[in-house]
Amino acid sequence: MANHTATKKRIRRDENIGGARGRNKSALSTMRTSIKALRKSIENAEKNVELFRKTQSCIARCGRKRIVHPANADRKIERLAKLFNKI
Repeated sequence: MANHTATKKRIRRDENIGGARGRNKSALSTMRTSIKALRKSIENAEKNVELFRKTQSCIARCGRKRIVHPANADRKIERLAKLFNKI
């Protein structure tokens, strides 16, 4: 645990959604949730183009903002596109 007041404040600030760590955590969670929703719709043989576009956009945004590595984001999009195009 931090001893300096400024360090304690920074820890408090970063834990909130307003802090960078909180925003990144929220974006990563949203990305994972949308991927799960898309995979579930693919398993049920539903070709939901709008959901695919939103998921692709979310993953690309996380890659641009360096929440995940850009190459990792591209790989996720590519693999989901392959699954999506099979149905």
